[in-house]
Amino acid sequence: MNLLKAWRIPYSALCAGFLMIISGLVLLGWLFDIATLKSVMPNYITMKANTAVCFLLFGLSILLRSSAAHWQKTLALTLAQIPLLISAATGCEYIFDINLGLDELLFLDPAGIKGKFPPGRMAPITAFSFALLSISTVLIHLGQPRLIRIAQSLIILVFLLGFQAMIGYFLGLTYTFGYAYFTQMAFHTTVLFVTVCIALLLERRDVGFMAIFFADTGAGRMLRRILPMALITPPLMNWLAIKGQGLGLIDENFALMVRVVGSSLLFTWMLWKSSLTMHQGEEERIHAERERILIELEKKATESVRANEARLRTIYETAHDAVVGINEAGLVVDWNPQAEKIFGWSKEEILHQSLAEFIVPAQYRTAHRDGMHRYLQTGEARVINRVIEITALRKSGAEFPIELSITPVRIDNTVVFTSFISDISERKRNEAELISARQAALAAAQVKAEFLANMSHEIRTPLNGIIGMTDLLLATPLDETQKNFTQMLQESGAGLLNIVNDILDFSKIEAGKMALDTIDFSLSNVIEAQQSLLSPKAHGKGLEIYCLVDPNIPNSLRGDPGRISQVLLNLISNAVKFTERGHVYIKAEVLEADPQAFQVRISVRDTGIGLSEETARKLFQPFVQADGSTARRFGGTGLGLSISRRLVELMGGKIGILSREGEGSEF
Repeated sequence: MNLLKAWRIPYSALCAGFLMIISGLVLLGWLFDIATLKSVMPNYITMKANTAVCFLLFGLSILLRSSAAHWQKTLALTLAQIPLLISAATGCEYIFDINLGLDELLFLDPAGIKGKFPPGRMAPITAFSFALLSISTVLIHLGQPRLIRIAQSLIILVFLLGFQAMIGYFLGLTYTFGYAYFTQMAFHTTVLFVTVCIALLLERRDVGFMAIFFADTGAGRMLRRILPMALITPPLMNWLAIKGQGLGLIDENFALMVRVVGSSLLFTWMLWKSSLTMHQGEEERIHAERERILIELEKKATESVRANEARLRTIYETAHDAVVGINEAGLVVDWNPQAEKIFGWSKEEILHQSLAEFIVPAQYRTAHRDGMHRYLQTGEARVINRVIEITALRKSGAEFPIELSITPVRIDNTVVFTSFISDISERKRNEAELISARQAALAAAQVKAEFLANMSHEIRTPLNGIIGMTDLLLATPLDETQKNFTQMLQESGAGLLNIVNDILDFSKIEAGKMALDTIDFSLSNVIEAQQSLLSPKAHGKGLEIYCLVDPNIPNSLRGDPGRISQVLLNLISNAVKFTERGHVYIKAEVLEADPQAFQVRISVRDTGIGLSEETARKLFQPFVQADGSTARRFGGTGLGLSISRRLVELMGGKIGILSREGEGSEF
């Protein structure tokens, strides 16, 4: 095998060459009537000329199958099918007792004796074997694993037929190779069948039986050792028994014992030897694999340590914070580039110097030394493993704010304190600017709210005069046109007054000047008053307003009835405004009857236009309405619901909405 590898001779080419040489010699023997070439030994069966042709075709096919060219593979498959045709013709000759003249075409004497087989006819078992091999080549060519496994089974069957005939020649058992005409097989026919089978089996080592045989596993190694012994041991023991009997050394019973016991002992010894060899090889392989894994792990660990060291060094060198390390004596042992940038001291200047003398302000030095001493003696720490804000010194002597965290690391019997320091001067300046800006914004908002409240008062005073004078003007004799104009003036003034009142309330809430009363009141009276106030407007649109007050609500509650009335007036007014048909339903019910905080749920439900989920989420924000057309169609500032939310929250409650577009809303 090593010699073949050294010469780079493929096994398939070697088998093909052997097939073509032997079959060629047999054909020469028939052409020139050389008995030795036809039968090897005088008493042996002759290989028929058509058998030799079939082997020659298989040799050429095997040689061409190793090529990568498509046309050569096709030609190889075609050549391998010709033996199938020859074997089929031979079968027809046997079945129908006819002579197709096939032998006459293959260099044989055409003469024959009527009623007897012509001298060149192929034996049936040989024809059957050729047919199986031709079918196997087709199955292998198709390339499907299932078909290849079937092909290997057929090839192994042919191998066993040829091998048992070969063993028959070896043992002198005629019935294994020539008991009857249909079993006759020449010696070199058996050898060539075994050769063809080996070549075809070696063609696909990655599938089926051959994949197991060549696998680098325990099963593969065991099979490679045991299979040759299983094939050789029984024939060897039988040969010894036959020879012993022939020489008169042993009788028939002892020969039987040689066959049985000898086979068992030799096979057991070979099995034990193979197992021992496999075990030793497996132990060596496991040991080598373990050594390889250990070396690989050690290599990876070393590489990992180096990579981690490089990574840590990179982080240390490129960190945005200063990294400062000091030993138990307070001397600097680590000083990264960012520390040089923040404090102004180079690493060469400060290394192995007392940290306290360089960057710790004078007022903290005693506390710094005492803290280190206390931690080393007792393990007690006040600033270690915490993030604190403190001041430090630059090289110039300037004091600046820092954020400091200290982590102690114990190495052998010593402690190294690693400090992470951030310069927070910029952050402190930004915080101061933010505080200043916030105070300025609050002051501006306060001034704006006070201005808005004052302006609302200033606007409301003349507006009340206009409305009052309009009421007086309506009481005087007016013609119809004048009366209509005056009523329009009165309605516009009332609407403007509502807007001014909303702005005034909103500005009061924004300025934090909205005061609440806490007095006794009747909730049912408050609700009924708002219902009565808005009923005429609802009836004018063809709507009904219903009201239901839970009888479990006490007649006397404490709170601000004016603000509750304001919220209800806004909600009911909106319900009437945005409802074209149907009704408005007001309901008050008890949620929790706690004497200290009696909770009531008041709902206003309508059958109006409803709202989408997105609009409902932002409805309680200032100056927000359902859409741009709402203000044009219904009027209003968009402050009503925002004011209502602020008032409800000031009274310790919550307000919300349940709505579906086109189906109405419930506040």
